[in-house]
Amino acid sequence: MCDAAADPGEARAAVPRQAAGGAVDPIALEPVDEVLVTTLVLFDTGLSPTAMVTNADRLGVDLSTIQGVVLSHGHFDHAGGLAGLAGKRGVGSLPWACTSVTAGWY
Repeated sequence: MCDAAADPGEARAAVPRQAAGGAVDPIALEPVDEVLVTTLVLFDTGLSPTAMVTNADRLGVDLSTIQGVVLSHGHFDHAGGLAGLAGKRGVGSLPWACTSVTAGWY
């Protein structure tokens, strides 16, 4: 936390400014009309087991079509829905990946 008042000049210097010159797109992509999804992976499962399953139902996502789960890290607000998914799919029915930090959390 800040222990002392900041100099107004320092605050102005820290404000993001537009860079000189034109904007450059480092990756030129062609427009796409459709995307064929061949692997469905769930990234994080949210806060609550019931909310994850309820939201999937509301969005029309069939949880049986998910082919894997990736957990970004082990905080409950990212991994809490894993229990709901396991309840819906079965405990060992689905591969999942996590960071080394997440792996230690379980």
